[in-house]
Order: sequence, then C-alpha cells, then structure tokens
Amino acid sequence: MIYHRHQAFASPLIYAALGVIPIFIFNQEKELSVKGLIIRRVAELAVIETVFMGIAFAADTIPTEKKGVLIGIAVGIIVVYGLTFLFEYVFESMESKLINEDLFSYQKKQENSCF
Repeated sequence: MIYHRHQAFASPLIYAALGVIPIFIFNQEKELSVKGLIIRRVAELAVIETVFMGIAFAADTIPTEKKGVLIGIAVGIIVVYGLTFLFEYVFESMESKLINEDLFSYQKKQENSCF
C-alpha cells in the first residue's frame, strides 16, 4: 500500500515531465514564421496527445475501452494546451506593450535632447 501512496505523489511529476518532451524535440533558436509556428504547435500537440494516450492504454486503471474516457483525455489535453498559449499570448502582449511604451518615451527624450 505504501507503494501506491508514493505513486500517487509521483504521477503528476511524471506526467509533467512527459508533457514537456515536445519542448526538447521542437526547440529552435531562430524565429519562425506564423505558418511555421502553427505547424510546430500542432506537431507539439500531436506528440503530447500520443504520449498521454500511450500512457492511458498502458495503465491498468484507465478504462480505455470506453470511448468517452479517451475523448475526455484528448479534449482535456487540448483545452489545457490552448489555455497555456492563451495565457502566454496575454502576458507577452502586456510585456510588449510596456516595452513599446518605454521605447517611445526613450525616443521622445532623444528627440528633445537633440534640439
């Protein structure tokens, strides 16, 4: 029984570790076009879905013979993945707005100091 208690605590860490696999597979230093970014995100989602469906089929405790369970897992992954990028967009948008405001004020100072 102790094994199961430790397994319950370790499972989220294992799932999280497996969920970041696409970061290492698709990591690039150069900027991507919008089309390239969309293709990369779809490929990342496909890898994550594949990994977690593999875990679901390998686990004895998940009733994969029920279609509703598989659909629930797939939809849950898609929702979490989508929310992750929504939050990323909101935070990056706020950050870029602040940077642009700082740049605008710096340019104004430079223009005023030239005269």
